Parts: sequence; C-alpha cells; structure tokens
Amino acid sequence: MAATIHPTLELHLSLEKDHYEGDIESETERRFSELAPTEVERARASSQREDVLEFSVGEDAAGDVCDPVWHDAFTGWLAETFEQATGLIERENEARRNVGRPELSVARIEVRFGGGPAISLALEEGAIPPEAAGFVERARELLVARAFGEDVSCVSIPGCAVGGASAPERAAAVGDDTAAAPHAAGAPLGGVGFAADERKRDEPTQDEIDAALQEAEEALRGGGDAGGACTPDARIWEVDYTDGTHLRYDSVLAEVIPVR
Repeated sequence: MAATIHPTLELHLSLEKDHYEGDIESETERRFSELAPTEVERARASSQREDVLEFSVGEDAAGDVCDPVWHDAFTGWLAETFEQATGLIERENEARRNVGRPELSVARIEVRFGGGPAISLALEEGAIPPEAAGFVERARELLVARAFGEDVSCVSIPGCAVGGASAPERAAAVGDDTAAAPHAAGAPLGGVGFAADERKRDEPTQDEIDAALQEAEEALRGGGDAGGACTPDARIWEVDYTDGTHLRYDSVLAEVIPVR
C-alpha cells in the first residue's frame, strides 16, 4: 500500500556556513534529487537551522487523518522516504571523504506539510531514527486537531525531560479542552515511538495513566536536572509559537505539562 502514496516532496538542505562551497553544492543537489528535487543553501550567521534537512511535503498529503488505510499507507511511505534519505546522507559523506571535503553533519530533519508548522526531529548517530515517520504522522494529527492551540511554528521531538519551565500564558490559552482534542482525531495515542509497524491502537489503561501522572508529578517536585541541563525525552515534545512563546507537551498523556 505504501508504494501507492506519492505526495509532492521537495528537499531543502541548510549547511553550516563554513561547509557551504557555492557552485560545488550542485553535486550534492544532484545526489539528493534521486529522492526528490533538492536545494542546498548556506545557513545564515547564527541561524538555528544549520545542518537541517527539510522535507517539504505538498498539500496533497493533507488527507483524511481519520482514514486508517490512508494513514498507514502514508506513514509507510514516509518511513521509506526517511530510510532512503539516511542512505543518501551516508553516500554523500563517503563522496566528500574521497575528495577531502567536510562531511555533512545533519543534526535534525524538519517536515512541513504545505505552509504549515515544522515538525523537527533529531537524528541518532547520523541516521533518521526508524520511529521518526510515526512521530511525524502523530504530530500532524495533533496539529490538525489543534491540540497545541493556534499559531504553532514548530514541534520538536524529543524535548527535555519533565521538570523544565513553560510559558504560563500559552499553557493557559491551550486549556484542558484543547489538550484532550487529539482523541477526536481518530486513532488514540500509542506508546512512545509510534513506529509505523508497531502503532498501538488501544487507549492507555488507567494503570498506565496513573503511572504517567505519578512520574510527571515526581519529576516536577524534583525540579528537573541539576543546573538546568536537558535530558532528551521522546515522550516530551517542545512546541514553539509565532509570538516567541513556548511550552512542553506530554505526548503520552496528551496534555500540556503544567508550569512549576
């Protein structure tokens, strides 16, 4: 089924300024164009988007999120696309090593549906993690359901472990009713990962919910990591807004993390 899903796709690779070599990047564009039309650009000074590979998926991918057949087919296509992209990164770096050029150090991917918010995921040891497609599709469902409120600019996965501060005005604006909205989008939240071939269809049990609540409360009471360090946690998603505010979202409990 996944082979029948072919949304419009473009790639945009933003390189660290010291690694961008102008016209020579046409070879990188050619290599990645095996997957989709590609543009390689130099990141602006002090940009937060250095070494980011963006997947720009067309509006034709905004199908019915409640249709499980379409959902699974699209997620499968996305997983295959990410796997091919990882292979292209490896091939590009091998070619660069052979001619003494700096290797790509892609740190994150971003997925955008049409002109919508970015869904940003960290790479693991230079590879797009296998659960990335499921995360992206679930984040898209939550965005459609307005689970994060309005004017979202980016959803980043993983976020920091429970315990850090969030913007109180944004948490209040989202509210309890909106935080529960994901369950109206069709399939309920599964376990951490949402892998394409292992998506959990049943809602969490009461024991699981109680355990998650206790874990969150203990983390909040503990005040997080010493020194404010961030411990990556795939369960926690960072949500940024166009007005510069920010919150953290518990993807298991489907709710905003309260401010301490």
